Amino acid sequence: MLLSVIIPCYNSVNCIEPLLICLENQTIGIENIEIIFVDDYSVDSTRMKLKEFQQKHPQNVVIIENDKNYGVSYSRNRGVEKSHAPYVTFADHDDVLERTLYETLYGHILKNDCEIVMCAHDYITEEDKNTQGGIAKGVIESQLHSGEIFELPDHAARKKFMLQFRNDLECWSKLIRKSFLLEHTIVFPEGMWGEDFYWWSLIEMNLNSLCWIPCVLYHHVRKDGLPASKEMQNWMMAQLLLNQEAKRRGVYQEFSEILDLELYEVGFASTLYYWILGNNFSVQELEELRQAVIKETTDIFHNPYICGKNFRYRYSEYALELLKEEITASSIRDFLKSIITVLTAR
Repeated sequence: MLLSVIIPCYNSVNCIEPLLICLENQTIGIENIEIIFVDDYSVDSTRMKLKEFQQKHPQNVVIIENDKNYGVSYSRNRGVEKSHAPYVTFADHDDVLERTLYETLYGHILKNDCEIVMCAHDYITEEDKNTQGGIAKGVIESQLHSGEIFELPDHAARKKFMLQFRNDLECWSKLIRKSFLLEHTIVFPEGMWGEDFYWWSLIEMNLNSLCWIPCVLYHHVRKDGLPASKEMQNWMMAQLLLNQEAKRRGVYQEFSEILDLELYEVGFASTLYYWILGNNFSVQELEELRQAVIKETTDIFHNPYICGKNFRYRYSEYALELLKEEITASSIRDFLKSIITVLTAR
């Protein structure tokens, strides 16, 4: 097998068919792919669906059955452990792949002898998918797309890369040398949301070479609605864990400004924003969140990226005021007024 595709599944029977078609239609040939489904204790007929697919491709499909519902991180980690190919990648059970995805990724990782190759991705809805495994707007013609090579010989180059690709943190559109993950002991943190941010940041801090393909070859189905309170709390936990892990590995000081920026924006500001919009918070919870950020960062109010407003989201600028002193009901109202102004100005 040339590469292993790891796909966590949970109650997937009604959404996975387009992905199965995409896997069968890959121009690299399904016979060259090890497809590892990790069924996370589904309670519908997902296992039967997967076994039907396995019967069609018995040499290429592996089904791992979890003995209880552990979550996506555990399932991905277990898939990596059981994989046999020298390169691994991931897919979500309801997403859509361009026909040339794996041919392109694999071709470039061999051609450029790099540790990782990644392509662009976009976000679609269930309504955008068609019955043939593609998307309504059509597919990209089969071709080996050109890529840009990043050589990252030191921490300075890695920090520059981390800033440039702040919006590309997800795991699905990347093909990775398995030995790289094993060498640096990089796994997904279990039991929390935001696992991609943690996983990809650890990769970036150890990366030496990467090929970037600026072409959308992966389509991720985005769910409607605001994240739940528990999900946002886990998002913050993942960012706190990342800072702690960087300290444990002795690399925090080299990357502290970027790590603190991510902890502030992805952890604190985004959690604050969604909690307040969804009315899923208490003043005490927000104050505990603020104190955790202060504790795990270094001089955050003089961080050059935060002072320079290197933010993904406009609300991050207003959340900074809430970080400066104890959070109260009054300060929350002021923040809410600010983001309402931002939202209504769009």
